[in-house]
Amino acid sequence: MWSLLILVVTLCFTHSSFDSSTSHCKSSDDRSTDCIGAYFVQTDGKIQQCIEHKDCYDYREPVLWCRPNPEQKWMKDGCHCDLKLHSCIINRQSYGRLEYTHCRSAFNWYCP
Repeated sequence: MWSLLILVVTLCFTHSSFDSSTSHCKSSDDRSTDCIGAYFVQTDGKIQQCIEHKDCYDYREPVLWCRPNPEQKWMKDGCHCDLKLHSCIINRQSYGRLEYTHCRSAFNWYCP
């Protein structure tokens, strides 16, 4: 019994307000946001339609996003199929704001 109580209390205190997982889709009528509520940023990525995450395995972050600065961090899922947009995207947190952009092919990908 005590171990369950300790587990619940620990989870409450360790839960971050920024969820770095894209596995749960938030319902939203806002067409400018992705599944988790992130806003679109134009990059060199290209729209790639998808149905499942495996459809995006051959894609990477766009060149413009390959070297995040100290105020930016990647979401843990990398390029994935967004369940709302049905497109291969990648998410990041940039200066406290959630953002997404389209992925680009891993073929001839480079990070200058």
